[in-house]
Amino acid sequence: MNGKCLPAILLVGISVSACTQHAPYRTPRLAVESRPCIAEPDQRHQRPIAECVVDRDCDPTSAKPRAKVSPALQHRHYEATWKDGTAQPGDYYLSFVEFDDQGWFADREQMEALFALLAELEQKKTEALIYVYAHGWKHNASACDSNVVCFSRLLERTDLAEQGLRQENRRQVVGVYLGWRGLPFTAGPLTNVSFWTRKEAAARVGRGGVFELLVRLRDYRNSRQASDTEAVDTDPDKTQLVITGHSFGGLVIYSALSHALMEGAAKATYPDGVARHEPAKSFGDFVMLVNPAFEGSLYEPLFRIATDPDRSYDAEKQRPVMMIVTSEADSATGKAFPMGRTLGTLFQHATTPGPQKKSMRQAIGHDDRYLTHRLQIKEGVHPEPDRKPAKAESECGCPFLDRSKVWDPAEITRIIQALLEAAGLGEGGGDRAGEQGLKGELSYGAEVDLAPRCELKSARSYPYLVVRTGGPIIPNHNAIYSERFIDFSQLFLLYHIAGLHSLPLPGGPEGLCWDGTAMRKKVAEKTR
Repeated sequence: MNGKCLPAILLVGISVSACTQHAPYRTPRLAVESRPCIAEPDQRHQRPIAECVVDRDCDPTSAKPRAKVSPALQHRHYEATWKDGTAQPGDYYLSFVEFDDQGWFADREQMEALFALLAELEQKKTEALIYVYAHGWKHNASACDSNVVCFSRLLERTDLAEQGLRQENRRQVVGVYLGWRGLPFTAGPLTNVSFWTRKEAAARVGRGGVFELLVRLRDYRNSRQASDTEAVDTDPDKTQLVITGHSFGGLVIYSALSHALMEGAAKATYPDGVARHEPAKSFGDFVMLVNPAFEGSLYEPLFRIATDPDRSYDAEKQRPVMMIVTSEADSATGKAFPMGRTLGTLFQHATTPGPQKKSMRQAIGHDDRYLTHRLQIKEGVHPEPDRKPAKAESECGCPFLDRSKVWDPAEITRIIQALLEAAGLGEGGGDRAGEQGLKGELSYGAEVDLAPRCELKSARSYPYLVVRTGGPIIPNHNAIYSERFIDFSQLFLLYHIAGLHSLPLPGGPEGLCWDGTAMRKKVAEKTR
């Protein structure tokens, strides 16, 4: 084929494809007939909240919803069923805030509705767990998008965990779904040519309104944590903020927060002319990026600050700041991403042809330079994925996580109780605290361990985790809601973030670690 014809063919293919809508999928206004009358002056700033029941009228997954627009702020009610048949009711809020290709708010009222809710929680003296998620490439905020449904099910499980940990004084779970045009058009395989435009769009979105939203959420969190004191407390019973992103959504989040994270890593006092570093601070309480689609060179400035030889971390006080998890089975970031970046960096110069060129082209999780840990299946556990995707939910639903009505929460209930006891918060806890909560069989559940690289002496307390895992835990680029990984991430957040514990790892100082050097040698031998 004549190479000159290829651009024309691509243009024709795209022109006959189906473009996705530019208007927001969610509206902050309810239907006129269901909106309350606003008569009093002090009610003018109240935003309506859609009350709905999961699997019935909250974006039902049994069939594709007919409406193209649904409420941006929903109070969702669900019911889980215990193994003995006992029904466990619960609720959470799900807020949608959408952005256009330039990073502008698709409808600023979506954000204002969210903060009206948070103000109402503060007036009621109800603490919150705010869980932010930015979706990636080929996704959006439509009702049938698998990320929307999977995220809502994760919020259900988070609420169940809150009930298990705090019972009557549980915090209100508030999910915030950051929507953007990750899927600009549908054209079969030709959809892949949107790689370059979506990568640039993700960076713009992160530098745009997303930053304002996240700063406002952080400041709200800080005001609730600080209470009557000037300094921000670290009270696990108070409001916390967790920020997550997937694929190009990881780029959205990192573009928004990279400078704030660098400031948290570099901040120091100079009482005698010598830097005195406090524990590194996260943005909010924790940032987690899964299969993120951005190059290592963007992470390099933070990496340099965090690994400064004069910088040390107190293993007793330092809590995790950020975790980046990438699966070896992720061909999108492992193979397609470097191909796209190779074309995108043809006219960029690398001062060092080795490390710098690789960091410019490889997604961060596939660059050995930055790796600190490995998330792996425990010895004796069957390596096959624990759950195959449900085909019935492939078009409108979540093929990876079970619905609460059929999910058996007994396992995580047992683990939560064990963590409570290990931390001295439950019956029989005594004085056992700190690292004992994650030793041996309690190391993030029954199936996985998080192992530091043996050759990195600082990995045990280093707060910027760059983690590699395999297909048995995250089977592919989109399977970030697999049962094994969700169990791990929930336990990690419960223990280290909600529980405010530092990062000692299973097995004690001389215990479990991952020999990254030996692993690379084995890979090299297999590929000869």
